[in-house]
Amino acid sequence: MPKEVVLHAVNEDGTRVLVQILTPFFATLLPGFTDRAEEIRLSVFLAETGAHIVSVNYVKRGATFPLKPQMGFDPPVALRRIRILSGMSILPNLNQTGKMQVRFGDVHMPIDVQLAAEAKRETLILRPQWQ
Repeated sequence: MPKEVVLHAVNEDGTRVLVQILTPFFATLLPGFTDRAEEIRLSVFLAETGAHIVSVNYVKRGATFPLKPQMGFDPPVALRRIRILSGMSILPNLNQTGKMQVRFGDVHMPIDVQLAAEAKRETLILRPQWQ
């Protein structure tokens, strides 16, 4: 039986963090990492009804591919946690950059993180630093 590939956020010593909260987020992103995406984008728009409209995709060699949000994925919660892990503020409507670490399979990898904020929309852009 092949070994299952895992994707998690890790702290400085390589320990997985926020596993319960972020597992659905990373399950959503896993196909993009498996395909060695150059960029992964999560966009959350707050509709007039108060509902969150979510778009998740990845970019590789100029082509964009959709990602399907997994069960239990809560985009606003995930966005806040990723911002904290990346050293960013959780205040709304701030364009910011940061860095975080993930474990993808057996590899620890830095990720450049950017938050592009507009009125009622936040887009989180992850750029894995492939070796």
